[in-house]
Amino acid sequence: MKMEAHQQDGNVGGIKRKRKPSFEGLEPYAICTFCDVCFARYNIISKVSVDNGMCNYVLCGFMGMCSEL
Repeated sequence: MKMEAHQQDGNVGGIKRKRKPSFEGLEPYAICTFCDVCFARYNIISKVSVDNGMCNYVLCGFMGMCSEL
């Protein structure tokens, strides 16, 4: 029991150690945020391109090529 308490505090063998930040469990949130940013960027680029006169078919082709990279 005592050993478990020391390990949880980062105190092993009487030496205090700083805990490294744990990012466990944050992967789904990071992936979701990344996807949201990419989707927003796609919407902005497509809106500006169509407003400047780009054909919708050409825009879809370019976006398809970019998404495959």
